[in-house]
Amino acid sequence: MEILAPVAVCDLTYFDWCVLAHDEAEAEAIRLHKVLFPTSPFGYLDAVPGNLGEETRQLAERKWRNQQLDVLVLHTHIMAKADVFVTSDRNFLKQSKRQRLAELGARMILTPADAAAYAVAESG
Repeated sequence: MEILAPVAVCDLTYFDWCVLAHDEAEAEAIRLHKVLFPTSPFGYLDAVPGNLGEETRQLAERKWRNQQLDVLVLHTHIMAKADVFVTSDRNFLKQSKRQRLAELGARMILTPADAAAYAVAESG
């Protein structure tokens, strides 16, 4: 297995461990976001408006950041044309999202246990 460097995003990735995005990267990320988080806004200012109290703002920012990182990790997988995306996050594994994620490039999403079984079956 290969550990992939994500697409560079200010305040989300490390400058010494990322790759530059191509022209369509943001549009691709927005499409993934719409599948994974259909009721949440993609943009920071929409997700974390300036009129929130401090505690509410922190919660909204934490939720937004987590969603952005989820999109980023799947987008990195797709850009690398990797075979199997391995996760225990149930949001990625929902049957209602599988077809749309496959159409966007994430053709095989497996739990760690299923990925181990798949690796054994493929090697043997």
